Amino acid sequence: MASRKKIRLPKRRRNSGSSMRCVVRITDDAYDALAEIVSRSGLSFTRACSEVLIQAVKTGMIEYIEEEDEDEEGDEE
Repeated sequence: MASRKKIRLPKRRRNSGSSMRCVVRITDDAYDALAEIVSRSGLSFTRACSEVLIQAVKTGMIEYIEEEDEDEEGDEE
């Protein structure tokens, strides 16, 4: 069986917000991918995006990685 690939995301602290609906800006590439999903599935953009995110989380496709602080990376004078 082939191993599953994971989505790697930087781990950052964020204030937890409410569960209200909001506007999320995405890249052009992400929009094109989402438009393809909407075209093939017949789902709305909101529903398609929500389903992809929820399934990615539930199936363990998200891997959080620690990022090094930019200050620690160098530029010592």
